[in-house]
This record gives sequence, C-alpha cells and structure tokens, in this order.
Amino acid sequence: MGFVQDSAYTQSSALLALPNELVLHIFAYVDTVDQLFLALSCKQLLHISSMKDLSIPCAPKHRAHSTSCFAMLAILRVLPPLNARGRADRTWAPCCDCHRYRPRRKSYWKIVGRRYHVNLHLSCKILSGYGGMVDSWSRKASFSYQCPECWCRERIGKYLSLICSAISP
Repeated sequence: MGFVQDSAYTQSSALLALPNELVLHIFAYVDTVDQLFLALSCKQLLHISSMKDLSIPCAPKHRAHSTSCFAMLAILRVLPPLNARGRADRTWAPCCDCHRYRPRRKSYWKIVGRRYHVNLHLSCKILSGYGGMVDSWSRKASFSYQCPECWCRERIGKYLSLICSAISP
C-alpha cells in the first residue's frame, strides 16, 4: 500500500492559525494602508477584517474635496504598473492630485498641452511654466508629484478668472 495523505486541512500560515480576536488586535496596531493590504491578502483575513470598521481611502471622494491623501499615494506606490518582466514600470508616475498613474513621456504631455491650449494661455502667462513642468515630470528621479494635466487645471482654475475679471470693466 502507498502513502495515504491526511485529508484534514493543514494551515500553512501561523497568522491564520491565531484566534480571530488576536488577528483583530493585530489589525488595530497597523496603519490604514497596512490594514487594507492585510485584509486583501486572503479570504480568511478579509472575513476577519469585516468584523472591524476599516477606513479605506476613496480616490473619487478625495478628488471631489481636493484634499491631500497620503494613504492613496501609499497604495499607489505599493501597486505600481508592471513592465513585461514583472518589475515596476518607471515610465509611469503617481499623481498626488488625481491619484492615478500617469505616463512620463514628453510626447504624451505635448498632446495634453494642446488640449489645454497651452500656446493660447502662454500669451497671458497662465501656463508659462508648462514646459518646465513636463521636463520635471519626465525625469526618472522627479520630485514633482503633480502631473502636468492637474497642474494645468489648477493654474487655469486659479488664474484665468483673475485675468478675465481684470480685463473686463
């Protein structure tokens, strides 16, 4: 006769072998983003996390209220787009305003600039720094976390009404 395996379920994770009460205590000691990732790691932890109120960041809510949400950026940094080799694709960068990964390619941002009529607004200096913004965003080690499109929207929203009111009598 051959070897017969035990049909009982064996647990491979020590964390999942803990009682639910202890796992809930672990949830209480980690920050919001880690709670989210812990809950999404397997079905059992998702079930346990449903016993606790998790504060999950919501991108549309944050866009509507124009608030800065470091939790959304932390989630974006943990889940970057991957290249063909399964590594983080450095041709994309997270935007702190729209909470999306946006391309770093300058050619893409030239098209976006046309959409916002950058040349028209350059005459009144609203978007005079657009080229520098695109250059900053396109660099691999960029410290600019606002994408050029969000930058355009912000500048036009802030300054166009001021210029129009100054021109009209």
